[in-house]
Amino acid sequence: MLQPALAAVGLRLSEVALILNTHAHLDHAGGNAEVKRRSGARIYLHPLDLPLARSTEAEVEFTRPRCAPSTFLPRLSRAGGARQAQRRVAAGADAALTDGEAIDLGAGIRLRVLHCPGHTPGHVAYLWESEGILFTADSIQGMGARPGGYPYYFDARAYRRSVAMVSGLGVRMLCLGHAFQGGTLVNHPVRRGGEVTAFLQASLGVADTIHRAVAEALRRRPQGTSGRSPWRRWMSCSTRSPSCGCEAPACRCLRDRRYWRILRRRPPGPTRPDGPPARPGRHRNRHAPRPRESTASRCTGGA
Repeated sequence: MLQPALAAVGLRLSEVALILNTHAHLDHAGGNAEVKRRSGARIYLHPLDLPLARSTEAEVEFTRPRCAPSTFLPRLSRAGGARQAQRRVAAGADAALTDGEAIDLGAGIRLRVLHCPGHTPGHVAYLWESEGILFTADSIQGMGARPGGYPYYFDARAYRRSVAMVSGLGVRMLCLGHAFQGGTLVNHPVRRGGEVTAFLQASLGVADTIHRAVAEALRRRPQGTSGRSPWRRWMSCSTRSPSCGCEAPACRCLRDRRYWRILRRRPPGPTRPDGPPARPGRHRNRHAPRPRESTASRCTGGA
């Protein structure tokens, strides 16, 4: 696909000099090794994503949600990720990107690097300031790429900060990594004019809704907030660096949360007056409370 696209603008693959990665996921950086082999181009990547770029096994392990059903993200399940890894060679990177760095592409085109973590620790976007165009890739995802799905990120707080930061830039065009849903009736990877504002507002709204849903689930089930619980670690960890004390390469605690399972769980039963929500019983009305004898009846042998 790359060669026909280059040919359409009068270029050959051998003329590529720079490979500017937004992040190290296989669907965005999986062809780096082949392009570099055929062109000698230098690969640019944020240093926080380097562990993923240096090992396809690390990439598969990082992107696999431990607690998500295998049917929810089939391409990111263990089997699907392994098949992708077998077709790709880890290429690493030749140069590290820094937030705010300017990249001169020649012909008066300069891109500014914006660190937008959340989807991955080292995700960046590229801002073409003179034209008001921002290449966001997967850093902002609206309602996700699939109908009825969710935006896919590993650090909820960092993701929301990234969306809020981009919302304040006032850009005229967003170039997304996929045809994410939200803000418009037709899902297209390029949003212009008023579509930009609508998409960013939808992205913020979805992120806030997910956060409220998870917080409410934790409130209803306080036993899930113990110190060793992955839910508590996910809610409390706001790091954007692998030096946070979690396991390398990039904050495993963010992958351990039972985030998707909480949102896809069936509604809980009615709340007991003396404890957490009751689990649905096997009787006909699943959400009706079970008959319970009082503590006094159990102690005295019945009323």
